[in-house]
Amino acid sequence: MDEYKIKKIIEKILSEHSKKKALIIITGGNMYSNEIFEILEKKKDIKFEYIESENSTKIIDIEKIDNIATKIDNIEKIEESIQESDFLIVPFLTRNTLSKVALGIADTKATTSIQLALMMGKKVISLDASWNPESEVAKLKKLNVNQAYNKMLFSYKEKVEELGMKSIAIYDLEKEIDEIYINRTCSKEEVKNNIAIVEDSSQSQYITCEDIVGKDKIYLSKNQKLTDLAKEYILDKNVKIIDNLKK
Repeated sequence: MDEYKIKKIIEKILSEHSKKKALIIITGGNMYSNEIFEILEKKKDIKFEYIESENSTKIIDIEKIDNIATKIDNIEKIEESIQESDFLIVPFLTRNTLSKVALGIADTKATTSIQLALMMGKKVISLDASWNPESEVAKLKKLNVNQAYNKMLFSYKEKVEELGMKSIAIYDLEKEIDEIYINRTCSKEEVKNNIAIVEDSSQSQYITCEDIVGKDKIYLSKNQKLTDLAKEYILDKNVKIIDNLKK
């Protein structure tokens, strides 16, 4: 099946199903909070949940986030929310949180949640205004004078991006969220809403249990083969198989 037709099928599937889901992680910062919440409030097609760090309630007006997201407290619910989320947002990535994530430290709800998300391979978007020495606020406050310190912060940025957390400016936030859905492909990629589509190929490919876990239906092309574990999962969960998806 050619790439264009696969993309059309995915677009149709995504448009017919429920809202996407994102988890917001509130840390001890508040830079551009009004602007950030205004951007998120416009995303009516996304169901937001949030967790807050121990210090965030002293810094930010939680009522603003309560207007757009549902609070998650229980640690088991937090892990469940991460698993179900399409992506995570860290709107106020502080120097403290940046360094802890880069070093693999998980000593708060916020840092633990970020580490769990990264280990699960989830996309994590963070805003850089609270840590970036090159931001307009940092320059205004002369927090960019120590070049050695700046170098350390940017080395942490490189490390967290290697781990899967992207740090962006506020004016890129809306675009970044939109591109999460625009740039979906279907090369053995998981498709949400309980349907898996596997691309056609001139060579045989094995479909594993991991490719189809959580799905109610799977489209297989004529060249695909299922592993034994995948077959057992299909029988156990009554997954519907549709063979030979036509061009």
